[in-house]
Amino acid sequence: MARAKDAFVHQYGPWALIAGGAEGLGLAFAEALAAQGLSVFLIDKQKEALAKSVAMLAEKYPVSVRGLELDLSKHEALSLIEKETQGFEIGTLVYSAAFVPRGDF
Repeated sequence: MARAKDAFVHQYGPWALIAGGAEGLGLAFAEALAAQGLSVFLIDKQKEALAKSVAMLAEKYPVSVRGLELDLSKHEALSLIEKETQGFEIGTLVYSAAFVPRGDF
């Protein structure tokens, strides 16, 4: 089992960046990746849900967990992500963030 996790981390890690990782499918991806041994870096604009998810993952899995509160629709989002993830070897990206326009659609 440890050998399979090591192979998984070697192929897909050591870090996964999950946009929209505080809830729903993004959190499910984060849990699945953490269970396989990848450290996870969650990005979400929902501060409370992000803090709760980061704490839960850090307690439940023996991996490093980071969180970044960020609205991905903001113009400066990419530069902030680059700044905050500098030095992290990110091997996997999961984009599970949703964009919901205001008003009727």
